[in-house]
Amino acid sequence: MGKVTKLNVEYFSDELKDKLEGIDSFPCTLIEAASGFGKTTAVRYFLSKKEEEGCRVLTYRFLPENSVESTWAELRGVISELGGDHIKQIKTSGLPGSDGIVRLGRALQNYKGDGRVTYMFFDDYQEWGYKYAIDILDILSTHQDPDLHVIVASHTIPAEKRTKLVPNARFYHLNEEDLAFKPADIRAYYSKAGIDIDDGELQEVVDLTGGWAIALYLQLDTYVRSGSFQHGQMHDLMEKTVWSMISDFDKRVLLQLSLLPSFTLSQSVSVSGHTKSLAEKNLREKRYFIQYSPQEGRYYFQTILKLFLSKQFELLSEDEKKQHYRVAGRLCWDGGDHKRAIRFMYLSGHWEDIYELPLCVKDFNTVNEEYTVPMILDMVEHSDRELMYKHPDVPIGMMFVTFMMGEAKEIVRFAPMLRGNIVNSDLSKKEKQELEGELELLLSFLLYNRIDSIMVHHQRAWQLMKRPSRMFSPRCAFTFGSPSVLFLYYRETGKLEEELEQIDECIPLYAKLVSGNGTGGNTIMRAEAELNWGNYDKAEIGAYKAMFEAESTRQTSVEICGALLLSRVALLTGKKDILSEAQERLMELAHRDDEDISRYTYDLADAYIAMLSEDYDRIRPWLKKGQIDAHHLSFLVQPYAYIIYGRYLLAQKKYTMLIGVSEKAISLSSVYPNILTTLYIRIYCAAAYEAMGNAKEAMLELKEAIEMGLPDKMYLPFAENYQFIKKILARFTISPDARIMIEKMAKDLSDGLDSIGIAGPRLTDRELEVLELIKRGLTNGEIAKEQMVSLSTVKKQVSSILQKYGLASREQLKNY
Repeated sequence: MGKVTKLNVEYFSDELKDKLEGIDSFPCTLIEAASGFGKTTAVRYFLSKKEEEGCRVLTYRFLPENSVESTWAELRGVISELGGDHIKQIKTSGLPGSDGIVRLGRALQNYKGDGRVTYMFFDDYQEWGYKYAIDILDILSTHQDPDLHVIVASHTIPAEKRTKLVPNARFYHLNEEDLAFKPADIRAYYSKAGIDIDDGELQEVVDLTGGWAIALYLQLDTYVRSGSFQHGQMHDLMEKTVWSMISDFDKRVLLQLSLLPSFTLSQSVSVSGHTKSLAEKNLREKRYFIQYSPQEGRYYFQTILKLFLSKQFELLSEDEKKQHYRVAGRLCWDGGDHKRAIRFMYLSGHWEDIYELPLCVKDFNTVNEEYTVPMILDMVEHSDRELMYKHPDVPIGMMFVTFMMGEAKEIVRFAPMLRGNIVNSDLSKKEKQELEGELELLLSFLLYNRIDSIMVHHQRAWQLMKRPSRMFSPRCAFTFGSPSVLFLYYRETGKLEEELEQIDECIPLYAKLVSGNGTGGNTIMRAEAELNWGNYDKAEIGAYKAMFEAESTRQTSVEICGALLLSRVALLTGKKDILSEAQERLMELAHRDDEDISRYTYDLADAYIAMLSEDYDRIRPWLKKGQIDAHHLSFLVQPYAYIIYGRYLLAQKKYTMLIGVSEKAISLSSVYPNILTTLYIRIYCAAAYEAMGNAKEAMLELKEAIEMGLPDKMYLPFAENYQFIKKILARFTISPDARIMIEKMAKDLSDGLDSIGIAGPRLTDRELEVLELIKRGLTNGEIAKEQMVSLSTVKKQVSSILQKYGLASREQLKNY
């Protein structure tokens, strides 16, 4: 062998370069290979050439330490850089479930690009442990922009999942065989490094490495250091060729940096104490193991080194681990990654570092990680008392986070301690009063819709603070994700007018306390009441007024309630222009609202309109399946979903199922009492029993509904379901005015629907699935294979869809 002149050399065979150029011919490229085959290095080489040509490059690396939710939050941010109105929908969308994937696909399929050639590279895709990750990857390939090329690098995907992706006309596929060094490539690579290799030595390297890029580099490095090749497993190679050859100081630096998902040059300097030029030189020398992303200006550990360092970290003593966590926490905080910084500081055991930070609530709950609430409760319960006396504001801020994450009961448990922290602190009298005010505001949330009791706490809070809260974010959804304020705060039969007066008094002071949160909430609640009383003009005026008030302080959740109310007014009055305006506004607002708690609010609002229009196919699949849970909705809003789900079951004549779930719905609505869910469910059950021939139970259910709703003149729930309860209602003696209003509003709704003519084509669930596959470019044969049905069945479904839409060909359906 000759003398080595270079070690850190790059080599890409002409064959591999040609294969990489194939990326330009497909909307999506999937590169599958184990760590160390050089897939990331090869793609970055390809993209660097494209950047030189003026192309746009967007990159994202999936990290094992990120939760599914936080990964999606970051990923959608990268995708949104594509720009365009349709892509904006993705930027504010929640983690897509089975139903959300369809909407994600529509947004991508409608993206037309801006004429600029763009490459979007997603690395280490296998690290995203989301159950719909493969479905989302499939959707990414359905975009229609010829200038957009999605590249996904991943470990080998299981065969049963890969069949969904390849072979496929939308995917270009490269694997380990395409990336592995062939004997001639190994000879050329070593020659470029200054090593002349004979046939025997070449065969030895081939046998030891199998053409694996990282193994080839380690063998090259071994030969440079020892004059011979190293036999053994990858961990042994890393131990002998990398770890054993560096100083204890460098080991410490690598271990501390390895805790970060990625790091900057400045963070490397901070840990090592080196100058920027020296730190950059050291990183360049390790470039086979530490990769640099010029688009992000950040360094990433190669997966094999990351795994090796992770094992080395576990060998450390607990004290050593805590020291490293403490350093990592400070690095993350200084780098703007506050959520991860707090986590590392917590693990370090040096909780005083957290208490001394300039914290805000958002630092804790950027995304609701599973560990957040247990971490907070642990710190609040076990922090040194002297530390909490010194910083009594910090645990109060933490408890604001637990409330936002649905753990209100913990506030009750810790409230005496929080108050004690304030009393025992060294704060000035004014500072203590302000913190007492923050605590009063926090305690008010525990009372939820007991408006009179809430006001007492608000008045105390304002008297104590005389300023807006610095802990509660005004951008939090006032409605908790509900599309109706009346649903939230109408809690007691016969007291609606009193509750309206209370919220009129409550909201102005509350809005002062929380910098505008809830603005317009009282106006929209009264407008909703006016609609239920049959005062359409007042309801319409109130909806516009509330939306105007809410817009002034960016209260999107209140605006959504206004848009839904306008839609309901339009259906009752037959005003097609207002319906179109309101629904367009509703969608726009849903895309703007980036609160995680509100990601299914649009589904509820749109489903309510679909319910009134008897367009049940339009209701989202999760709602039609009764998947009313914490994944979709906050606990406070789940009862609202049963108003829609119950009507769907009634319309589908699933009477026994409706009666079966009614107890759950009514039970939920009694925890934080709200009248509307119970009122609607009683009406539905009355109709179901009547249809089943059980007149006695039907009468009992409707009697409950009448006694609950009519004292407050809540006519609309009866009118909206008049077709189902007309015969039963005729058996009751109710006031003439109430009967007249119910019959009038029922006729108004029927006439309004006819006037607007919004029914349109109604496809079955299976037809909707077929239509989606047609739009994605699948043939009838491919659809039959996808759905595991016969070709003739698919043809019948396609014909039915064409007939319903009045179209002549599949091509027309693609663009419909």
